[in-house]
Amino acid sequence: AGDTVKLWAGPRMGEPCTICGGTIGTATEYELDFAAPVVTLLLHPRCYAIWNEERRRGTSTSAEEVL
Repeated sequence: AGDTVKLWAGPRMGEPCTICGGTIGTATEYELDFAAPVVTLLLHPRCYAIWNEERRRGTSTSAEEVL
């Protein structure tokens, strides 16, 4: 549970970042889709980089804990 199902990188949509709450104003935003629970996270490139580094270190990164 909590595993990333899909990762998308694409043009920004002007939505707030799930992690920091700031409007994503960069050219690219990241979208992480989780299966259980069904959750979609939208992230700034910087917030995604931090999340991904924590994931690589083995720190818990489930959708439930991000929210």
